[in-house]
Amino acid sequence: MRGALPPGRRRSSLTKSVQWQIEYDASLVQLGKSSLDNYNDTDDIIKASQKDLSNYYDKICHCMEELGLVFAIEATIICIDAVSSSNSIDCRDFVMVIVAQCKSFLEEVLQKLAERLPEGIITQVHT
Repeated sequence: MRGALPPGRRRSSLTKSVQWQIEYDASLVQLGKSSLDNYNDTDDIIKASQKDLSNYYDKICHCMEELGLVFAIEATIICIDAVSSSNSIDCRDFVMVIVAQCKSFLEEVLQKLAERLPEGIITQVHT
């Protein structure tokens, strides 16, 4: 069955991150209502950010389910790098806060995944 985890493997780390993703979405909505930004494209920026994060998360989950923990960690690092490089595109305070929140979410996912590694496999996961 495609998408099923092998016996003994659990989604616990990724499932717990879903709650953080919900909190991330809520914080974006609140940020959009705040006085940080008065631009006409605020809603578009928030929707794009939510879509990007969802795509990153789907890729990480796919790697975890289909390829394994090490590939999920590498995918997460790639996603963090992609978010970090988006810093230079739009330097408005509002966008910078969104980028920081997205990066924080992905770093938390990375930490949760790295905690599942057996000792000695990878001595240090870089961010």
